Amino acid sequence: MYRPSPSCLSYLNIEKICEVVVETGAQAVHPGYGFLAENPDFPRALQKHNIDFIGPSAETIEVTANKITAKEAARKAGVNVVPGYMGKISDAAHAAQVAEEVSFPVMLKAASGGGGKGMRIVHSKKEIELAFTSATNEAEKSFKDGSIFIEKYIELPRHIEIQIIADKHGNIVCLGERECSIQRNNQKIIEETPSPFISEEVRQKMYVQCVSLAKQVGYFFSRHC
Repeated sequence: MYRPSPSCLSYLNIEKICEVVVETGAQAVHPGYGFLAENPDFPRALQKHNIDFIGPSAETIEVTANKITAKEAARKAGVNVVPGYMGKISDAAHAAQVAEEVSFPVMLKAASGGGGKGMRIVHSKKEIELAFTSATNEAEKSFKDGSIFIEKYIELPRHIEIQIIADKHGNIVCLGERECSIQRNNQKIIEETPSPFISEEVRQKMYVQCVSLAKQVGYFFSRHC
């Protein structure tokens, strides 16, 4: 019975993928999602073989794949960001200090990855140490990066993503939004467009800010903000 190779020997093996691409004479690679899609080392490796990466540049990936640097880029671009500490939390004591400055409740959030991993809601100082330890451990296990940052916890928010597409000439277009607020365990269940919960005025403001962010990070190809 055929068993596929582990991801570390296949989908995550940059050297092996480059060998196969060169052998087949392919001119470009589309990374799909997950695995190497947000790893800046992959487009750099392809570039050495003069092979196009169908996606953003390595420099853009480096900025946007990490939530701390992505949030700082968003702030510089004039995007409304959730209040919080713009940097990595060093330890539980630092987390407690920052949480009090931001004011409870707060969200401890992994700087890397996604899917709700490494996220903890904290309502009081006595919860900080356990939340910090469990969040960093989960982030390290899931993403090989235990970096955590803190922001204000927004109760009953709406999760809305803006689809954009951009080219290398600086042309950027918003393709609409997705209402993704119906979730279970931080995983989306239903996505709807257009969102019935925002006004046209708010929608257009979100579009403008997304375009500004795309320009700030030098983004091209398609993505959601």
